[in-house]
Amino acid sequence: MIYSGKRNNNWGFFLEKGGVDPCLEITEVEHIALFEGQINSKVIKWHNDGTPYFNELPEPTIAEKAQIEIDYIKAEIEAQNYCALKAMKLGVDINELYLGEAEWYKTQITRIGKLEALITIAPTIKE
Repeated sequence: MIYSGKRNNNWGFFLEKGGVDPCLEITEVEHIALFEGQINSKVIKWHNDGTPYFNELPEPTIAEKAQIEIDYIKAEIEAQNYCALKAMKLGVDINELYLGEAEWYKTQITRIGKLEALITIAPTIKE
């Protein structure tokens, strides 16, 4: 059996009943359904009696979406730089490998600048 409730001020699911208060027994099927909901961007919350329920995640704001994209672009650039450094250490002529990459970098840096500008004005945009 699986128990839903609160133990040591933490809401969650427990395999043992001890120390869980409030405590509610849930079936394995209910437990699996809750975790499948998490996979689909739902957040598990608890009522005061220990009953779990779903709370939808709020849609990210324009500024949050822009920041996510900036972080992704920066990670791509960092990965490219890491690969170039590794190739150089192995004695690979990166000039041949990365011909045309300068334009890619320029495009990415330009995109970051536009996204940062969007973040600045985002509070004034109605969603």
